[in-house]
Amino acid sequence: MGYFPFFVDLSGRNCLIVGGGTIALRKAQSVLEYGAVVHVIAPHICDGFNLLKEKYDSCIKFSERQFDKKDIEDKFFVVAATDDEQVNREVSRICFEKNILVNTVDRKEYCNFYFPSIVKDGDIVVGVSSGGNSPVLARELRKKIEDVIPENLDNINRWLGEIRPYIKGKITDERDRKRYFEKIYAECEKKGDILSGEELDRILMREL
Repeated sequence: MGYFPFFVDLSGRNCLIVGGGTIALRKAQSVLEYGAVVHVIAPHICDGFNLLKEKYDSCIKFSERQFDKKDIEDKFFVVAATDDEQVNREVSRICFEKNILVNTVDRKEYCNFYFPSIVKDGDIVVGVSSGGNSPVLARELRKKIEDVIPENLDNINRWLGEIRPYIKGKITDERDRKRYFEKIYAECEKKGDILSGEELDRILMREL
């Protein structure tokens, strides 16, 4: 069975990362970019985390010590990224018991969620997962997706969001509105940019 691809607002969500090496660093950076509040715990924390501290300041804190099961309390999700399998297994076990989301690096059986390979263009986010079977496959598929995303897509996306209230006021029927938005997007894709007010109204006049 595949994994359902939730898209979650991480803003202000508490995240625990157990581990202070380069893999833990990558995980921390990826969730900090989406607004998570990260607590990193490890006996030794690599220098790269200092750069994250400079960039994200109050959103990340460090504790240079061993993991304690109390560290999991009030966490939205947990990442086990140490080089000690016993510690990773223990973190995973506690999270499973408490029904907390946990990702354990390189051990599929200790995970109940995965980090996807991500394509991001502003508000547009595409996540690719192989279900933990092949990170290489997910990464290569991500590259293919990146190659086909049109330029200015984030600008078009934001503009489509801005005009939604206007379109809803003009076209009340949901099916007609959907068809209209499809035509608007097709014209944006052809033009490679947002439409002018005149171009938008011209399509609207044809529909009404």
